[in-house]
Amino acid sequence: MASVLICKLFQSSVMSQEQIEFGFKKIISAAEDMTLDIPEASQYITLFIGRAIVDEVLTPRFLADTSYLKDGKMGLGILRAVRSLVSAKHAAERFTSCWHSFPAQETEVLSKAIADMIKEYCISKTFDEVIQSLADLAAPHFHHEIVYQALFRILEEPSHEKTILELLSKLYICGEINTTQADIGYKRLLEERDDLELDYIGAKQKIAIIGTFFTEIGMLPNGVTE
Repeated sequence: MASVLICKLFQSSVMSQEQIEFGFKKIISAAEDMTLDIPEASQYITLFIGRAIVDEVLTPRFLADTSYLKDGKMGLGILRAVRSLVSAKHAAERFTSCWHSFPAQETEVLSKAIADMIKEYCISKTFDEVIQSLADLAAPHFHHEIVYQALFRILEEPSHEKTILELLSKLYICGEINTTQADIGYKRLLEERDDLELDYIGAKQKIAIIGTFFTEIGMLPNGVTE
């Protein structure tokens, strides 16, 4: 709930990124003292920072600044740990379920709800219903699943490609899918392309074409990366 609150405060402009960064720097600097009362403090701080980066509340450059740390070895250790976790495969999924209140079975429920939402849109093409469904799910950190599920459906049902790409474009324009979530969702599919090619002839080429489309509209600002 705390991670979600920080994200909401940032998205609604109640708190600036500068102020949020300042708050995280204060807690990192105090990590060694905090462990006297809370032995797992460094682990919790690591998860909070990683989750904030996935939510785009903090940018990855936050991890490079150590100027505010005097002799805090624990603070440096926390930043190194976050860098390692964020750069690992499926980082967003791990941070999605990093708090015990968001167990694996809930991830499965969200995945199914998103799949059903995309399937329904292909039939009704009612964008307002999609927006309402996402509001009900209240899981912006899991919106990479929308990209993954949507692209997977294109491979399964090529006739829905235009409709699905239109949906993703609209979700990006209105801010429901940010560049970080789009990149994570696309890369998840990219990692599976060899296996997908066995089931869907031409999958590799189709995935590459979609990646180019995403780059052109700004969803993948750094282009298609391998």
